[in-house]
Amino acid sequence: MPRFILHIGTHKTGTSAFQQWATRNRAALLDAGFLYPETGATADGNHHALSLALAGGEIDDDRRGQLLRQFDQERRPVPDHTVLISAETMSTVRFFPLLPTLRASIEERGGSDLIAIVAVRDQLSWRNSCYAQMRETLTAVPPFDRFFMPGPHGVHSGNWDFLDDRYTRAGFALQAIPCDAAFRRDGVVHALTRLPCLSALANIDTADRLEANPSLSALQLIVADEVRLAVAGPNASVDWPLRNVLVPIVIRHSAALAGQGFNGHTPQSAAAYSAMFEESNARFAERHFGRPWHDVLPPAPLKPRSPFSIDDLRPGQRRAVLAAVDRVLNDPKAVRRMARLAAASTSDDTASENVAVPANATATPARQGPPARILLHAGFAKTGTTAFQESLATHRAALLEAGYLLPTSGVNATGNASTLLTGLAGRLTPAQNDTIARRFHAEVAAHRGDHVIISSESVTAPLLTPRRREIAEALTANGNPVTVLLAVRDQVALLNSAYAQMRAQFHARDPFEDYVAKIVANGRLDWPQQQASFEELRLGFTPLAYTRAVQDEGIVRALARLPELAPLAPIFADTAEHRANRSAGWKQLLVAEALRAWLESEGRTMVPAQRHALRKIVDRHMADIPDAPFNGFHPTLLAYVREQYAESNDAFAARHFDTQWAILFPRTPLPPRSPASFDDLAADVAAQLRGVVAACRDEAEVSIDWTTPDRAAA
Repeated sequence: MPRFILHIGTHKTGTSAFQQWATRNRAALLDAGFLYPETGATADGNHHALSLALAGGEIDDDRRGQLLRQFDQERRPVPDHTVLISAETMSTVRFFPLLPTLRASIEERGGSDLIAIVAVRDQLSWRNSCYAQMRETLTAVPPFDRFFMPGPHGVHSGNWDFLDDRYTRAGFALQAIPCDAAFRRDGVVHALTRLPCLSALANIDTADRLEANPSLSALQLIVADEVRLAVAGPNASVDWPLRNVLVPIVIRHSAALAGQGFNGHTPQSAAAYSAMFEESNARFAERHFGRPWHDVLPPAPLKPRSPFSIDDLRPGQRRAVLAAVDRVLNDPKAVRRMARLAAASTSDDTASENVAVPANATATPARQGPPARILLHAGFAKTGTTAFQESLATHRAALLEAGYLLPTSGVNATGNASTLLTGLAGRLTPAQNDTIARRFHAEVAAHRGDHVIISSESVTAPLLTPRRREIAEALTANGNPVTVLLAVRDQVALLNSAYAQMRAQFHARDPFEDYVAKIVANGRLDWPQQQASFEELRLGFTPLAYTRAVQDEGIVRALARLPELAPLAPIFADTAEHRANRSAGWKQLLVAEALRAWLESEGRTMVPAQRHALRKIVDRHMADIPDAPFNGFHPTLLAYVREQYAESNDAFAARHFDTQWAILFPRTPLPPRSPASFDDLAADVAAQLRGVVAACRDEAEVSIDWTTPDRAAA
């Protein structure tokens, strides 16, 4: 039976160097009896896509099927060869729930001897290196003190004993090597080929021992941060196509600033962080190395804490950093690449031949008459968006008869076009982006009516907000005018409702005050600012006030009164509308938070189907328990939010609704501030809710399929 060896990393242990070596020597490995698959591998040999396909991870179903077929075909000529797969994402906490599916997939292919090999590091240096690499690759990251923040049940990321337990439970034998001084001196290839399972590869060329992704110095990282800020803005990462161009340029132009590596720890934080792993490291070292952890990986002296931003630098350092940033931004290659992107995001209304068409747009058949108008219903979240989408999907055929196309490409069964917009924004794999764009443009070109409807609140969410220009460019590529339909709501009610929904869906959230401060700071609920961001892209804009009257009437009939959707009013007149995502009460939120903590303690991460199944269980157990709406506001915070939006709200209401904001959205009294935890409750109430938690947990264990993340029981 063929052996399967998974090289799971971890990150920052020479994994890229090993993958590049295996790619260069793929033929020699094959002669030695090892298949290092080309299927699902990047040019540098990373099997991220193949590992997700085998494990049933978050990857398009068509893409998964294609990868698995190609993998099986690649193995067919060498069915008895050892399969060697390398991807450091297999050592991440998010991947652990996929391990049972991964094992089953391998066993379906005849694999019986399952081995995972991992290189481990001391967590202090590992944490610094991971953080530095993310900054080096122009990724927006939180402050270092919040990086790998442990949950209430301990830290799992970087806990090698926890990793060992998860792989062992899933039926894999784990073999570990320490990333020690000899490892760093001789190189990852030499170290890994000393393992018994890879010893047959020891004689293959291992001369190239250079680290593929060396960490930049503290000053070089600040150069990278400043370049990211200049290109993407304060809270956004640079997209991969541009990132791949800019990162080598940053490294080259900041080489003179190379020096001390990054260290984000103070002595106190380092001691506290190391203490978290003391017991787990001791167990892991005894089991795998037969000696104490610090004998295997002696603690290195802690370097002085590094400057985090340009504001922390001395004047001379600041000048040197800014000079390097200037060289990067004016590098001819960087300028050409950014100029091409800028050209692709502008249009000329007076000369259609000068309109820049995105790469994922395709030639489409000629259409008789003017291009169809695209109506982009952008939400907002918690304004009945899901109910409207479900009505669109239900009446798809009737919409088409009325001249309104609801596309099928990238639109799910409930009418949400999140995947379509994500693909048009270029946020999926290149193949997925291209497929979605081609199918969408073909549908629009073939449509004989006058309108196309796309509905998804994701266009106002953090993931896609920075990519609105790309979305607008793709939607208008073939001359289709676009009008954005946006339902607006009073910010106080919306903040309570949105925060409650995220907690009800078992997402870990900041304290309510921090959440509110972030939303206010990023301007997402400033309605004139939202309008301006769409109009800057030359998109039309039509708002709807999501008032109490609209909630009572139903969002579907209210939207159908807009001029752009008026022909659909007869279709929706008799629609039995319901609130698709009702906000949970504060008691239910406390139950949901307790269940989220339980899942985290079990090392389980949920996919949407599992969240939905667990939410149904909670709804059922809470059905007969009196609850009250969630309210996170205290008087000071309430006054702060009112003050932040008072002027812009009044201007928006006067412009679009010819009235005052307070008349549209009367200030009804809020319920008392909701308890934050079980500790704030009376003993009998706390006992009742803890009983609900236990009942939900027991039912979830038997009714939800936790071993197959992409399938959950109803």
